[in-house]
Amino acid sequence: MPDITRMPLAPSRFVALIGAAVAVAGTSVVAGPAVVAAASATPTVQSVALTSGHTAVTSSTSKKLVVQVTANQTQAQFTGQPTSGEVTVSLSTGSSSKSESHEWQFNNTDGALTVDSTGAGSLNVPNPAITPFGKIDLTITPVGDPTTTSCQGSPSTQTQPVTLAGTFYFDSQSTGSNAWGTVGSKANNTTFTFSTTNTVTTTYLNPSAPSCIDFGNVPCASSLFWQSGNEDISLSGAKSGTKGFIFGSRTTDIASPAGTQRIDSAFGTSKKLVLNTSGTAASLVVKANTNSGGSAKLSASKHSKPSSVDCKKSGKSMVETLTTWSNARYKNATKPLAVHEQIFGTIKVANNKQAQIIRTKLS
Repeated sequence: MPDITRMPLAPSRFVALIGAAVAVAGTSVVAGPAVVAAASATPTVQSVALTSGHTAVTSSTSKKLVVQVTANQTQAQFTGQPTSGEVTVSLSTGSSSKSESHEWQFNNTDGALTVDSTGAGSLNVPNPAITPFGKIDLTITPVGDPTTTSCQGSPSTQTQPVTLAGTFYFDSQSTGSNAWGTVGSKANNTTFTFSTTNTVTTTYLNPSAPSCIDFGNVPCASSLFWQSGNEDISLSGAKSGTKGFIFGSRTTDIASPAGTQRIDSAFGTSKKLVLNTSGTAASLVVKANTNSGGSAKLSASKHSKPSSVDCKKSGKSMVETLTTWSNARYKNATKPLAVHEQIFGTIKVANNKQAQIIRTKLS
């Protein structure tokens, strides 16, 4: 599932629809060609990141969930500031057209992740940084050989497969008839093992790295995208062909422990979207379908200057034209548009002018 939980998306490019639900707008940025770097002087470490595999669990309330843990540690020699760390625990119902996900970001966890040059180490989150949500004390063990990417002869990243196991316990702190309860166990004699693939990725300071970014190929597709809201709460959606989805995102600051945030996100589907245009004006009505409810209308009086780019679809040369209606008005119907969640409430936005419509057409 694409990560679009942080803020409204940039109106630059579309990523293709994934399965029956997922189509998002954004710049398609992929790493340049991966090569094994030749041995050289020890590179400067910029940051280290741990990513666990998505692991199926059954919660204390019998919910079938998927859990993932990520952590990163930024090095002082890169930032010029004291080292900083962040640990994120994610619980979700999986990936589908009506999935739901919640991320808890613990930001005051400097030193929780310790990894040596081989990828071995631990993730041990101190109690003050995670209480009352749980306990994390995991051992990181490298397995197999690392993969290194380089740019202009200098290493950029090294990714080491690892096993990840130890003490893991997390309380969703949710209530009500659909509460998710807890996952894992805090007992010292119980070992929780994350499913493969788990990785430790070391990013090195490489001034040449920007020159190796590959912005990929133009998707070459007719698509329709809309969004409304701000960094704290937003709704967005897209259509490709006859399939459409609605994505809701909400960020909440948690009082304790200090610096903690929870990001709620959920998918629903929308009925067929139809964009009506008249000259430079446009209007779009979004009607909810599964896992959502209500409707809303986006309207704009003028679009920006369309941009076009050559692309290929099934080997045929075509032109993709992108048109953006910025500063559109977003207005809910009598029953506001909303995406449903099992925990922490539905996601909806108020009437506002922070909306936009983006369309790509092929010719």
